[in-house]
Amino acid sequence: MKTNRFLGGLVSLGIVGALLMAAPAMAEGLSSEGFNIPEDGSMKIAVFRPDVSVGSQKVGGVVEPNAEWTETARENIKSKLVKRAAQMNANISFVDELEGEDAELLTEYRGLFEAVAGSIFQHVTAGDKLASKEKLIEYKSGRRTRNKKVQVLDWTLGPGAARLN
Repeated sequence: MKTNRFLGGLVSLGIVGALLMAAPAMAEGLSSEGFNIPEDGSMKIAVFRPDVSVGSQKVGGVVEPNAEWTETARENIKSKLVKRAAQMNANISFVDELEGEDAELLTEYRGLFEAVAGSIFQHVTAGDKLASKEKLIEYKSGRRTRNKKVQVLDWTLGPGAARLN
């Protein structure tokens, strides 16, 4: 159970990191009508506390967590995200662990995020394309007009996610 949670968190974190790091490179093959990454610093990115657990695996296959390594990994991830957001001129905020109703809301959005991130991984990154997420565009190639399918990047957690920031 802990291994699945660790792997799920690692995959989710990997997807977010990969998308954040690769956004400029992916822009050519992805399209969302009217969407541009704003250069004026108005883009806001909310990051959930990374669900990271680092340890060493013993001979019997049991993973022994190491709190110091885990904290170092979290800090390394956070500093890399802050650095990359600055390069993109984006505002980044980290959603702290919350209490009461806010904690329930955060838990719900973390679950939703994992589902959406898993779908993005499956249908965008892994190549199991969805016809509803493709758009046919025309482009010029020499004197000829050609058609090309591009992935539409319009995945979202919905407008309610703004309450977390």
